[in-house]
Amino acid sequence: MDLHIAAMESEDLPVAVVGAGAAGLMATISAAQAGAKVVLLEGTRDGGRKILISGGGRCNVLPSALDPGRFVTESSPHTLRRMLLSFPLEEQRAFFERDLNIPLVLEEETGKLFPVSNRARDVRDGLVNQAKRQGALVSFGSRLASLERVPAGWRLKTAG
Repeated sequence: MDLHIAAMESEDLPVAVVGAGAAGLMATISAAQAGAKVVLLEGTRDGGRKILISGGGRCNVLPSALDPGRFVTESSPHTLRRMLLSFPLEEQRAFFERDLNIPLVLEEETGKLFPVSNRARDVRDGLVNQAKRQGALVSFGSRLASLERVPAGWRLKTAG
């Protein structure tokens, strides 16, 4: 999809996400599901490079059990607990299996869930496709050149 982002007005795109890694893709999907108009800017041609190499190219998607003691934060334990409970592990698994149509399998020795296909590309592509299905505009090859505060919010300029 070719986009001419520089010509779009802020009223047309109230949410911009920079970077199509795991966090950027999930932020895009979440904002779009909440009804926001979203544009996702990614400097590479296809995004999700770290997703593609995680788990040795198989992508360890989730742990099979949540252990809050394994997380380190400078925030309070209460804040950490709230964050972990805001998207319970069961809902995360359902998101991958139901919404992205990526069945997961448990690797017993590590306690990690991987896609049945053992292909990290399926995870990356599933997230990108879900962002698009939710109505987000995904622009690969768009590098952020500048970010400027303006009265109406922010102005983002892409390189070139």
